Amino acid sequence: MPLKTAMTQERKLRSFNSGEEKEEIAEKFNSNASVGYSIMRVRVIEKIKSAHLGISITDISKKADKIWKGMSKEKKQEWDCKAEDTRREYEKTMKEYKVGQSESSKREKSKKKNKAKDGTEINTL
Repeated sequence: MPLKTAMTQERKLRSFNSGEEKEEIAEKFNSNASVGYSIMRVRVIEKIKSAHLGISITDISKKADKIWKGMSKEKKQEWDCKAEDTRREYEKTMKEYKVGQSESSKREKSKKKNKAKDGTEINTL
């Protein structure tokens, strides 16, 4: 069987995983990954770059990992809290954005209806 066909079949099998299996995979991924690490890494990278001019990307990642591994649990929890705050702020902003989008779409629909009642030109796409 050609490699391309085998890869396509493998993708199909992955897409037919049950919802429970997908949730298990997601839980496993989330339990292993620390969002606090991601936040810390973004902020530390610039410091590493300025301290070590001309450093490669792989060396930057190694130094960031070393910093994370050297942190105490309390410091890691602080970064996790910062990540949680960032997530809450993002969700709040998105909620406000979606509310604004739905209100503007309602206004657009009512304008179209009013134009139709007046007998004026209706804009259809």
